[in-house]
Amino acid sequence: MQHTNPLYAGVDVGGTKTLMILAEQDGTILSEWRVGSDAQTDPETFLGGILNELRREVAKHGRDAATLQGIGIGLPGVIGPAGILTHAPAFPWQETPVADILGQLFD
Repeated sequence: MQHTNPLYAGVDVGGTKTLMILAEQDGTILSEWRVGSDAQTDPETFLGGILNELRREVAKHGRDAATLQGIGIGLPGVIGPAGILTHAPAFPWQETPVADILGQLFD
């Protein structure tokens, strides 16, 4: 059975691991898991890997990727109002437009 209820993801990126959850709109958590974080990976590859992880998990629950309606992400660093990561002690990403990168990859 194909579900159409929207799903949402939460992502907590750390220097050595990334924690993720997938939840339904009513707050029911469908899954929680962790993957390793490679701080030396370029931002596009790293963030693309997170989105691929989320898409795989969505599929495990019998959902189409389009049901993933939003992602909240926490990164170890300072992000300005424009979505630019200006300083990240655990990552060599300086002045990285993470909001734009995620927007392009998630679209």
